Amino acid sequence: MYLQTSSTGATVVPNVINNEAITLPESQLFPVVQGSTGKTIHYASSATVEVGIRAVETAATAFSTWKRTPVAERRAILLRFADVLESKLEDLTKRVIPETSCDDRWPSFEIIHATKFIREVAASASSVCGSIPPVDVPGTTSLVFKEPVGVVLIIPP
Repeated sequence: MYLQTSSTGATVVPNVINNEAITLPESQLFPVVQGSTGKTIHYASSATVEVGIRAVETAATAFSTWKRTPVAERRAILLRFADVLESKLEDLTKRVIPETSCDDRWPSFEIIHATKFIREVAASASSVCGSIPPVDVPGTTSLVFKEPVGVVLIIPP
């Protein structure tokens, strides 16, 4: 795991990019508070603009490889990921409950459904295809290619 320790000995969950924990100044840390107890369970790192740019650039690099990955290999990767996620159900549940103060059944519900959705995406990987839509100009044919468009950065509030 990528956990770090602050100068005060507090546990810090860092940003991780390309399998590398990013260490930021302690001024970038914020407490993750368990809602049901009011206790700080660990600290997390806010991202800087530079970290955001690095994350997008790294994702774009990974995307350039992913879009050329054969469908059968993509499917296998997604299925392995679902298997790993499912195998870590108990550990993930223990980690989610303190952070969200949710009922102890909620994380397993989410994880089980996530693995089902991942497997569904894996199963449909080979069914993505283009189409030939009708056009208004006589003697003209239109062809639509479906292909990955790239990285999307979303920053939730």
